[in-house]
Amino acid sequence: MNTKRIFIILLSFAFSFIYAEGNVSYTLHKASNPTEDQLDAYARIEAAMDSAVFMYNKYTSLSKKINVYYDTGVPTAQANFDGVISFGSSRSYMVVITAMHEMGHVFGVGTTSEYKNLIVGGVFQGPQTTAKIKEIESDPNAVIKGDGTHFWPYGLNYTSEVKSEEDLIRHCLIMDAIYKDLFKEELYFTGKIKSSNGQCMVKIENSLRLGDCDDSGAIVKIIQLGDAAPYTYRLEFGNLVIDIPNETTAPNTEVGLYQWNGKNHQRVVFDSTSDGTVTIKMNHADLYLEAQNDRIFQVVKSSSENQKWTLMPLGEEPPISILNNKLVNTNQNTKPYYVDLKGRVVPSQKKIKYQKLIDIYSH
Repeated sequence: MNTKRIFIILLSFAFSFIYAEGNVSYTLHKASNPTEDQLDAYARIEAAMDSAVFMYNKYTSLSKKINVYYDTGVPTAQANFDGVISFGSSRSYMVVITAMHEMGHVFGVGTTSEYKNLIVGGVFQGPQTTAKIKEIESDPNAVIKGDGTHFWPYGLNYTSEVKSEEDLIRHCLIMDAIYKDLFKEELYFTGKIKSSNGQCMVKIENSLRLGDCDDSGAIVKIIQLGDAAPYTYRLEFGNLVIDIPNETTAPNTEVGLYQWNGKNHQRVVFDSTSDGTVTIKMNHADLYLEAQNDRIFQVVKSSSENQKWTLMPLGEEPPISILNNKLVNTNQNTKPYYVDLKGRVVPSQKKIKYQKLIDIYSH
């Protein structure tokens, strides 16, 4: 007989010292006229996904828009790299541990050839992941083991693996490293991109415009792609990236925003200029971004000042290479978040009937 043990995760900004860079979000797709069973499932799934997304955004630099479904035809829960997670009817899988496990699949574990190619002799060979597990375990011989579908430790393959909040945090740290090993990505810059006319690139709904640099939509994350120079870069505005519609190489095409698909029409190259600004070239077309009124176009390279851009950091942020090794105190918000290990958020954050402390061994 299991001894009853209740674990509560205290996610308190008052005692939190980490630089959060994640940009993971989700949409739970619901029936227009839900049954009682669906309403019950939606509430449980939302509680689990709220907690899982919170953890990923707090402890990883990963970005993705996830679509979540309740599907009674699914035996347990499942996910794919396209960003879809489906929960079956079993309530025992509608928990934060399962949600975070499935998010691992969304980010490539067991769902991409890149992951499978790095499993050799039952051991994951990614250098960043290997370094991270050695650091976490304080063991020079520690490795991440895996097969074509899962990894361990910290893969959250079973609810019983989790004994404390630290196991969830370590899952996030390992996933962050795995993703970098799979896709050779690294945060390069967080800030704003200002044109020579003083306006910044701004995300307005789902469109890219030039506007006020103080607009919250002006914040961009620049992700470095590749493990050796010459690098390409992805420009992220929220959950969308700079994109050339229909992958066209035609000059004078307006630049838009779209979900990341990894293709070259969403990648740019930076070239420095003599005055400290940069030019931004679309990788697929060898055409340069130019400011025209409140719009941005890909055009043939010229000496126009409108093709010069300034990268403006947020405040005095250090480079990511420093941030990776620096603890940042974010105690300006002292409101704590209490989350139990079954995925329920204690009432201070979300008021649903499943907010209660429960035994993690109850199933």
